[in-house]
Amino acid sequence: MKKIKITIVGFGNIGRCILQHLLVEPKHPLCINIIDLDTTLSGSFLDFSHSNSLLNKHQLIWNDNVCFQNSHFIFHCAGPSVPQNATRLAITQESKAITTSIFKNFKSRVNPFIIVISNPVDVISNLTSHLTGLDPCRVIGTGTLLDTIRMKYYLRQVFPTQKVTTQLLGEHGDSIVFMASKTFIDGIAIEEMLDANTIHQCVEKTKTSPTLIKATQGATFYAVSNCAVSIFNQLITPTASILPLSVLIPTQFQQLFKSAPLYMSLPVRITKNGARVEEAFECSDKELMELRKSAKIICNYL
Repeated sequence: MKKIKITIVGFGNIGRCILQHLLVEPKHPLCINIIDLDTTLSGSFLDFSHSNSLLNKHQLIWNDNVCFQNSHFIFHCAGPSVPQNATRLAITQESKAITTSIFKNFKSRVNPFIIVISNPVDVISNLTSHLTGLDPCRVIGTGTLLDTIRMKYYLRQVFPTQKVTTQLLGEHGDSIVFMASKTFIDGIAIEEMLDANTIHQCVEKTKTSPTLIKATQGATFYAVSNCAVSIFNQLITPTASILPLSVLIPTQFQQLFKSAPLYMSLPVRITKNGARVEEAFECSDKELMELRKSAKIICNYL
């Protein structure tokens, strides 16, 4: 079986979590290349190499630029940490500089998919798409998938035995938009199941959870790495799932949100050909106004 070539750019906590997920991938043999200029991380790479020898199914490579140019999938998670009590937008310029240094001379030979995790993810996904020249449907940001699973977690604390569906869209940041119109408990609209104050509390817990996580482990990395690998799995074994991901919004949505071309999270269908926004999109007037505000904020940092 032909190996899938993967490069993980950035071998910090998120990069290492992604690698751990991939090493237990049961279906496909992988060739995984790690790109990171920090030579002190070579010990972590050696540790993973020893772990990989247990099953001896995958191949691990360290800092191979040829493999980078030939990878079928690239996980972009290189970037600075977000300071405590700061927004993700605070690191925009530094993160842009790092992304430019990585992709400014990128010349892909295999038309890869790039999964962007680096923050601010909407801005960096937009820049990555521009620098690589790839079809935008092949550059996908984790976006608000992380926020959505957090919101689902808090709603499940209220409804532990029932089916919960929800979506948060827009910026993966302070202007994120909770979509009440797309949130249901056992098929019943959330506003018929919960009072406004309880819904607000769940949304606030979703927004403030990164601060709580940072207070104990420095940053979020387990959940977001799982989101990134979930996108990878969707691309190699496409299903009918629709996920809230950061993608280049189509022209009709630019008109709807009164924005320039930009990446932000919308409901996306993933196939083997990439990620495309669901065209049948409905929202309330209030949600539309909030999405327009979110798009404007992202545009200010492009």
